[in-house]
Amino acid sequence: MTAAPDVAQSRPVERLIEDGLFRLDAGGQPRLIGSRCRGCRAVFAGRRALCLSSFGRQLEEALLGPGGTVHSFTTVHQQSRNSLLEAPYTIVEVLLPEGVIMAAPLVECMPAEVAIGMAVETRALRFTEPSGDVTVSLAFVPARGKGGKAHQT
Repeated sequence: MTAAPDVAQSRPVERLIEDGLFRLDAGGQPRLIGSRCRGCRAVFAGRRALCLSSFGRQLEEALLGPGGTVHSFTTVHQQSRNSLLEAPYTIVEVLLPEGVIMAAPLVECMPAEVAIGMAVETRALRFTEPSGDVTVSLAFVPARGKGGKAHQT
């Protein structure tokens, strides 16, 4: 009689590409992590120890909105060695509702379709390592409106 395989050991391990930038929600999609100053209420991307507005040290974690609008962008035409994305691809700076600007790749969108003011939302990108483990990174995709079509704000 052979023992049943241990399911926990056969599942790939998912690791975030960077700690403190985002966490995964129940659906496996990223929620951006920010810091909010308890004194002046300024919000920043990522975890911070010091408020850049008031120099206060009383910051609390704040989950940032899952989407925003394209503030700026650039298209990469030459793929660097070991890049996980195939050129051409676009890097967008996204203005979030909290006033924070985050940069990440824009996927599921042709570079010629990107525009300032375009509504986007976060999406997890998963890359399988040779070990079988999975690295989870963050990207933006066009926001989906009614009817499943991308829309601009």
